[in-house]
Amino acid sequence: MSLVAVLLILAGAFLIFYGFRLKWKENRVQKDLKNLYYAQLSYGDEEPPPGPTNEKDDGVYPGRPKPPLPLPEEPILPGDEEDPEMQFDFSKLKPIALLSIPKVKLEVVVVEGTKSSDLLYAVGHFTGTALPGEKGNVAIAGHRTFVSGQFFKRLDELEPGDRIEMEYNGNHYVYRVTETWVVLPDETWVIGETKESVITLVTCTPPRSTSHRLIIRGVLDENP
Repeated sequence: MSLVAVLLILAGAFLIFYGFRLKWKENRVQKDLKNLYYAQLSYGDEEPPPGPTNEKDDGVYPGRPKPPLPLPEEPILPGDEEDPEMQFDFSKLKPIALLSIPKVKLEVVVVEGTKSSDLLYAVGHFTGTALPGEKGNVAIAGHRTFVSGQFFKRLDELEPGDRIEMEYNGNHYVYRVTETWVVLPDETWVIGETKESVITLVTCTPPRSTSHRLIIRGVLDENP
């Protein structure tokens, strides 16, 4: 067997191992985020019991979502590019809600914030936008690539009428997709305030590219 063939086999084996490793960690982080989310619901306004702060440990992690802060002066719709300086710290993630989309078999914890570290193993709520069930625009970002996260990889399959479900603070909300479109990364008006209760999902498009953003807009269904 030639050296080139051996190298190709090793490279393929590494990619397979790397993929399984990423998926294993994604599932594990999601499980712990969900545990923390439900612990916060159980304790209400009280602080949840302390837990391990090292993300290598199992169990419920401490921390609670803080009240939304004003949007940055120049918010940027996040892309799928990797951040070489990112240092992932589980204890800094703040789960605030659960997002599910039955059509694409998605159920994922929503954390507060849209930094690279927030979106690696979850989807993120744009700080300062509305919260589920409120009047205004609930804006959420997610990735769709192999390395930076792929929760929103099938978002382009959604059509008007499809359900987007949110669980927040013990309540269940259903949004119905009304429209989809594509914008440039600097068109941040899509996450701006609205008079209606809407949800806006943001991800890169086409897959494995950061040139544009796919936008999914839904309106709160008052009689789901």
